[in-house]
Amino acid sequence: MDKSNRPTAREKEIFKKFAKDLESEKLVKGELQFTDLTNCIYFLKMYGDEIRYHVAIDRFLHWDGNYWKTCQKRDIEYLCMRFIHKLYYMHRYIEDQAIQEKFEKHLKNCESFRRFQAIIGYLKNTQPIIVDDEDLN
Repeated sequence: MDKSNRPTAREKEIFKKFAKDLESEKLVKGELQFTDLTNCIYFLKMYGDEIRYHVAIDRFLHWDGNYWKTCQKRDIEYLCMRFIHKLYYMHRYIEDQAIQEKFEKHLKNCESFRRFQAIIGYLKNTQPIIVDDEDLN
């Protein structure tokens, strides 16, 4: 799994899209909000191809380029923490000052342990990444 705290080019493109989504009235219409669920959605846009959750063994898996490997107990928590920190880079792509201020406040709130646990909880219940033994064969 990626260990860098600096966003990759792909991550920067996702951040730009997220910033554009925030400014394109989705926030006003309620289609997008500053919530744990929104964090989960964008976490999956960034890492959804690389992670899976195996319900039977209650463990996350990550793709190493060749095989799905079982994550260590805190790998996903660490990835969530780095994801939230990387979102600070997205802050620079938001041009609307009011949205920028709300987003900054949201990010500061997201650094709590409870908020990391919320993302993990949502991930464990997100159908596209849930797998069982048959899916991996």
